[in-house]
Amino acid sequence: EPDGTINVGVVGNSGVGKSLLINQLRGLSHGMAGWAPVGINETTLGVGMYAFPAERRVRLWDFPGVGTPMFPLSTYIARMGLRYLDSVIIVTAGRFTQTEVALREELESHRVPYCMVRTKADIDIWNNREDNGRDEAATLQEIYQDLAQQCGGRRPYIVSLRHPRAYDFPQLLHDAFPALSRAQWDATLGAGWDDPWVMPVALSATVSGLQGRWTDKSRAIFYVCGLEVHVTQANSGGAARFRLTETGEKVWR
Repeated sequence: EPDGTINVGVVGNSGVGKSLLINQLRGLSHGMAGWAPVGINETTLGVGMYAFPAERRVRLWDFPGVGTPMFPLSTYIARMGLRYLDSVIIVTAGRFTQTEVALREELESHRVPYCMVRTKADIDIWNNREDNGRDEAATLQEIYQDLAQQCGGRRPYIVSLRHPRAYDFPQLLHDAFPALSRAQWDATLGAGWDDPWVMPVALSATVSGLQGRWTDKSRAIFYVCGLEVHVTQANSGGAARFRLTETGEKVWR
């Protein structure tokens, strides 16, 4: 645009971590000014704009999850005006589905630059190590190979939104935002690392005994890290996060 503003859209199915990705790309932790709301359920019901703190002219646009009753794929692409953006980040938490492929093809038809991002790499690495004895490198290679056909010949960016310095996250930041200087990239990747929430925490004996991987009668898998719990349902594959509460020697959801 004439004023030098760069507009980058973030799109994908509901629940894949678009809002958290926007926060991590800008180096924000929870409670900081400009934090995009994050939740287990769909939290983005309209289009939100979030600027980089270090460069206000670089703007991320958080689009509602595609494929929901409110935003069906059949009308989503035209309704959201993706073709008018400078570039788009397409996000998934698993295999790229027909939704992401349709988004990619639409962007290609209008010559809009795009990146395809696969989140939750840390969870897949953990699962594959526990279930199949595969190491991190082998798991990442399996994910790359699985996604190759859906990415239109491009290499996808595999990231963990809980570990923004790991995997392909730094390269994504570099490639998706070439207008940012090296100092601004480093500031984004370094932001939040001195905040209290990333410092070591001493756990009580009760909470310490809950750490690790658990299953219940329905074969759902629970990963407990501190007071944070990630659960994956065996039948549907659905995932959710919640936080435990501790009072005295009692811990509950």
